[in-house]
Amino acid sequence: MATNQNEIFLKIGDLCDRFQISRPTIYRYVAASRKAAAAAAAGGHTGAAAAGNFPLPVKFGTAQQSAARWLVADVDAWVAARVAVGECA
Repeated sequence: MATNQNEIFLKIGDLCDRFQISRPTIYRYVAASRKAAAAAAAGGHTGAAAAGNFPLPVKFGTAQQSAARWLVADVDAWVAARVAVGECA
């Protein structure tokens, strides 16, 4: 059975390895994305930094400590958007 790109998930360690950044940096990106999403929902100007549109994780479970994973397709789209506006050199 073929695996759809939309069904592949990355762990935070995979993201750290892929981008050569730390876990706290990823968590800052996620926090900026949540803040930007909340401001947009409230109708305000986000003024979000480049990380403000970082994909939010998919949570597996109901507890705060539930497993968090990122869809490969979402991460790839984020990278493509950054490259398109010249943020990745």
